[in-house]
Formats: sequence, structure tokens, C-alpha cells
Amino acid sequence: MRTDTPFLCAIALLDITQRWYDLNLGHELTVEPIGVLEYVVPQRWLGRPDMAQRLGRPAIAFQAGYVRNWSNVSGFTYSQWVVGVAFKAGWRF
Repeated sequence: MRTDTPFLCAIALLDITQRWYDLNLGHELTVEPIGVLEYVVPQRWLGRPDMAQRLGRPAIAFQAGYVRNWSNVSGFTYSQWVVGVAFKAGWRF
């Protein structure tokens, strides 16, 4: 999913993992929805017109996720929030 502005990108995904163990130990199911909002730094903020290309088209990404783990073993079920910021750049060779 993308927004209409060239400087903003929004991404949503759902990661589901199920792990099976020996017949006596059972299994776990982990569900993790993740959302990312990325802002590409405009060229005019960097001064010269070619500076954005030289710096690798820098972007700032804000990420948030929620992890929920279910287990049939008592004491191994948990939930957790994960939040972070990343600075991103990329060059083509």
C-alpha cells in the first residue's frame, strides 16, 4: 500500500510463524503485524540538486510492530511491542 505523495510511503504486513516440536512438547504460533511509515528527504532540504543522489536518496523510516506468541506449554505465551526508527540510503552501481 502506497500513498499519493512522492515523499511518503506506508507499508503494512502480517508475519505468521508456527513451529512444531516433538509430539510431547507441542507447538507455538506467533503473529506479528508490522507497520512502516517512510519519509524520503526532499532534494531541496539538502542544498544542491545532485546532493540527494550522492547521499543515496536518504529516507527516515518509523516502524512499529506487535508480537503475540501462543504456546501450549504453560509460561511460554507472551506479547511484545517493537518500535524503532531507521535512517536509510541506497546507491545504484
